[in-house]
This record gives sequence, structure tokens and C-alpha cells, in this order.
Amino acid sequence: MAKILDDIFPNGLTDADFPKELPPQAPDIQLRVAMSDAGIQPPDEIIFDGQLHRFSTSGKPKDKSGWYVAHDGKIHAGAFGDWKLGIDCTWRADIGRELSVAEQMQHSARMREVKIKRDKELAELRENAALQAAEIWDSAQLASDDHPYIQRKGISNPGWRISPDGRLIAPMYIDDEIAGLQYIANDGSKLFMKGSKTGGAWWMIGSLSTDGAVYIVEGVADAATVFEATGKPVAIAYSASNLTAVAQSVRSIVGDARDIVIVADNDESGTGQRESQKAAEAAACTVVMPPETGDINDFYLAGGDVAGLLNPPKPLDQEIIKALDVVFSDQLPDEYTPPDELVQGLLVSGGSSVVYGDSNSGKTFFVLDMCCAIARGVEWLGRKTEPGLVVYLATEAPNSIKTRIQAYQRYHGVVVPNLAIVQMPVNFYTSSADAKAVLQLVKVVEQMRGMPARIIIGDTLARISAGANENSGEDMGPVMARFDMLSKHTGAHMLVIHHNGKDQAKGARGWSGIRAHIDTEIELIEENGQRHATITKQRELPGKNNSIFFKLEVVKMGVTKWGDDANSCVVLADEENANAEEIKKSPEHISDGLISAATSFRDAVLKFGRVDRDNDIYIIDDNWLEYIATVEKMGLSPSSIRSAKKRYKDKLIAAGYIETKNGEIGLRVSMEEKFLGLRLMLPKN
Repeated sequence: MAKILDDIFPNGLTDADFPKELPPQAPDIQLRVAMSDAGIQPPDEIIFDGQLHRFSTSGKPKDKSGWYVAHDGKIHAGAFGDWKLGIDCTWRADIGRELSVAEQMQHSARMREVKIKRDKELAELRENAALQAAEIWDSAQLASDDHPYIQRKGISNPGWRISPDGRLIAPMYIDDEIAGLQYIANDGSKLFMKGSKTGGAWWMIGSLSTDGAVYIVEGVADAATVFEATGKPVAIAYSASNLTAVAQSVRSIVGDARDIVIVADNDESGTGQRESQKAAEAAACTVVMPPETGDINDFYLAGGDVAGLLNPPKPLDQEIIKALDVVFSDQLPDEYTPPDELVQGLLVSGGSSVVYGDSNSGKTFFVLDMCCAIARGVEWLGRKTEPGLVVYLATEAPNSIKTRIQAYQRYHGVVVPNLAIVQMPVNFYTSSADAKAVLQLVKVVEQMRGMPARIIIGDTLARISAGANENSGEDMGPVMARFDMLSKHTGAHMLVIHHNGKDQAKGARGWSGIRAHIDTEIELIEENGQRHATITKQRELPGKNNSIFFKLEVVKMGVTKWGDDANSCVVLADEENANAEEIKKSPEHISDGLISAATSFRDAVLKFGRVDRDNDIYIIDDNWLEYIATVEKMGLSPSSIRSAKKRYKDKLIAAGYIETKNGEIGLRVSMEEKFLGLRLMLPKN
């Protein structure tokens, strides 16, 4: 070894042959390096003044999530972090030697001061931001589905509101209080409101009262994508680093038994998957991720099956099939079992229905009369009934319901048994507690009377779902699910009284999913003193579009304190108008009004019709209704317009002039010679 050293250093080793130790870098350079090592892009300028400074960590001027406090002196020190990323670090400059005990004590005291100062300023910033966020959110209007960002994402608005400058606004909640806001511009750029506390903040799309899994995602568009595919509640964490806190919050609310699924972003950095796995381990969740790079909305826009990805089919063995009560078609018996009818040709036991109409159409009298017949076990307007217990949720006007039943009993000279009038307020929208309370009440009443409940009446849908947006599936879906729960656990039919929409021609008001959900829909119409109920939907029984004609008979109940008559009404069959309707449908009467019906149809086809790909002269049924409403209405009510179109349609179909096509969506000309030259005047597909 000595020989080797002599060869390398023939003149021997001196101090000059050893590398000199470099002096420490300047404090501002050291602080920048520390920030970079922590994953934060440092600011352009660092000021050692002991004050809290905010800066952008993303290069965006409005992003002020980065912060630092830097003290000068003999030992430069401070702290820095990023509120959005959840980074919080202390820092001390390297002075080229170990600190003395006194210097260490001085540094620790300074760091405590920094922390107290930082925490105080941050708390004030958070408090002011929360107050401002709540004020902005409360005053903002709901955004339109036409917003460029919503359109580009291919979703419906899950609840974004709109700012005066056109940006979308999403709230961030902590303990049910708004802590901040996220803004999204038309181009998709996102920005948290200054001072918003993001750690632990989230927003829920849908309701946790909905059965099944709960999903957690990073962005609002992702949440809307998952909700529309599954109908299940989705929590928005707003960032990957916040997934763990949100998952823990959701777990604390839903309990240990509920499935929580984190839908991770498949980003190139691996951050989405990494943070999702951390959250899954912390809160006992499962993780699902799109197979290709991007988030779940990117997967959806690329044509991916979101529902299939989130709920893959599970292998089923024979025991599972038995538990699910699966029956194969070749195992069906030869004997046919007809539906268990509660009211002959109208309602099915254990089913659901909606009776709707204008406020003067007589819908409550109509439903009450049917309920009295069921409670008595007698025929109702010529239809047989299955006797049993009736539970009437009189949430709108319980005293009026009692008076009307008294009128029924007085007029018919009977006492109606087994009709329970529930006067307590119930709300199936705000939580499942009221639905469970009604279920318990039904069980108690069944025990008291020793018979099963046959029908439960909700009067009205608006009162039973107070606070819900009737046009929103997000709001009304849980309400309908709670109706189903009552039917399932009692075996009773669930009937809800409802109202028309603003446009009476479009049927009952509110979410279209209500109509899709129920088995039977009945519309009540009062027109020129004539009342009838038309079956507008029937799932299991025949008789759609059949009408039940009835009239209201006044019953004097007493005298008011002013000496006036106090009256109510009872429902009676309107045989005169029912017979008149039958005459209108008879073959010998079909020619009456046929010319006016053909004229109306021809003119409607000229305005809206076409020759379709099947070479048929074709018009959508609703376009004919629109033509009558806009051209021929002559002061008629919407219900009269619908009745006129129905009479026209029935006459022409019965005469063989036209026939339905594509179910009942459209109509085609079946006797073209009755509409000479019409084909030549129509556009062709």
C-alpha cells in the first residue's frame, strides 16, 4: 500500500491534497431546496421577516395554497407547506456546525412561536373563508345542464351552482357545515376559494339512506358519472390526498357493515391508486380503477361500461341461486296464476299506484270512496274488492278526511270498519326513520284489528316528501324506495295521491321515474261538470285507457255557527255519462264526427308528419296533441284538449283510417285513399 501511495504522491501528502469542506449555502437557497424535496414548487422570492407568506405551488397565479414563515438572525429557521396537498414542514438552516444547547433551546422556542402564529392566522383564514363560502353558495343559482363543462363531461348537473362569472361552484362540507368552495371554469380548470379548508372536506351526491354501496371519487364530474350509472350515493374528496380522511368520515357514518368503494383515478404518476389504497386500508374499503389512463369520466366518455366496471357479475353457485329464488322457464308450472287483484281490474295487492289530477277533480273523494269499500269488503263502482285493513296517511288535511268519511257513513247508513286515519306528520324524503315508523304503526294496527293491511294511502306525495325536488331522481328515488319497503314488508298496496304538472297535457308533475316505478297510474279529470278517472298506465292488468265515470253528491253534515249549511260529498257512479261514452264507442256511432277527426289528423300530419323509412305516412302521437293544443284549442282546458285528441284518435282507428305504430308512440295512415294527395306534400326520411 505504501508503495502505491508513494507512486501517486511522490512528494508526500499535505493539507492541499485533501478536499476542502464547502461552506453552507445561503439560507434562502437551503429553504428552496427543502421545499423542492418536500414536493413543493418554491416561490420566486423568499422574505425572512417572520410573517406568513402565501404563494402558488402550481404555477397558476390564483393558486395560493403554498405558504411559508421564515425568520432571520443568527440561525435562519421557519416552516412551510401546502394547504391543498396537506404538507406541513419545519425548517432550520445549516450553519456548518452543531447547535449549542442554548441555540437549540432558542430554535425550539422560535418554532413554537411560528406554529402559534401560523395556526392563529390559518384559523382566521378558514373561518372567514367558510362564512364567505356559505354566503356565495346560498345566493348562487343552480347551473344549467348546457354549461360547456357539463356538456363536455356528458353528464347531468349533479348539483353545481353557477357564479356570476359563469364558473361552476361545488361546496365542501366538514361536519355538515360549508368549509369552502371549488370553482370550475368552462375549460375545466379548477380552483379552490381562498382560505378553503380542503383536508377532510367532502360533498355527497345522492343519499346515504339509499341501500347498497357508497362510492368515493376525487372529482364532481366523476361523482355524477358514478351516480348516473349506479343510483348509489357518491362522496367527492376533491383530491387524492383527501381520500383517506373522507373514507374515514363516511365509514364513521355508515358503520362497519356497509360496502364502501373508492373509484381511483388511473393517472400516470400512480398517485390516484396509491392514495386510494391508503384510504382503503384506513377505512376497510375496496378499490376499483379504470383499466386505461384517466378517471372514471374519461372511461365513460370513451364508451366504457361504468356500471359493469363498478359492479362486475359475481359467479353464482347452486346454493346462491336457491337463496335468490331463481326459477328457470322450464321449471314453470302449467297452471297460470293470475295477479292478486285488490280492486277488480284496477289495483294489484302489494303493488303501487298514483292517482293524480287538478285540485277540483275529486281525487281525494274518489280514493276515500274506494278505501271505504275495501274496508267494508263491498263492491266499488261495479268492481269487486278484497276486504281488509286500510291505513290512510292524512298528512295534508286529517280533519277533512274524517269529515268525508262521516259523510260516507251518513249517506250510506253504515259504519266503515278497519279504516285507520294516521294524523302524524311523515316525511319519506328526509330520512328512512318516518317510513320505518309507519311500518311499525301498520304492524300495531294489524294486531289490534286482527287482519292484514290491504292498502296504504299517502295523501299527498308533496306532503310526504316535503323538501324534495319532485323533478329530481336524486330526491325522489329514495322516496319511492321507501314506498317499496312498506309494500314489501306489509304486502299492502301503496297508493299515493298526487297533482298535475303545470302542463296538464304532460300528466302528473315531477320526475318521470315516478311513473316508471309504479304499477298503475290513474288520472282524474273534471270537465264541464263531468268527472272521470282514466287508467293511463297498467302494468299487470288489462284495461289501460278505460275510464270510470263518477259524480259527487252533496251531503249536508250540519250547520255552521253563522247558520250556513256545512256540507261534504260522496262518490256515486255516473251511469249516464258512462253510457254516453259507450255509445260514442259503438260501431253505429263511429261515423259521427269522423270528418272533423280526419280533418284534424290531416292538418296535424301536414304540420308535423313525414313519410318514414317504412314508406308509411307517420306522425308522433304527441305532435297531434300539440297541434290541437296550439291550433284548435279555442279556449279549451288542457284536459279537454287531451280528451278531444283521444276522441279523434279512437274514431279514426275504429273506422280503419289510421293505426298505431311503434307501440303507442306514433300513428300511421292505414287507408291512404281517405287522405288523397297527403303523401305528395310530406317530407321523406
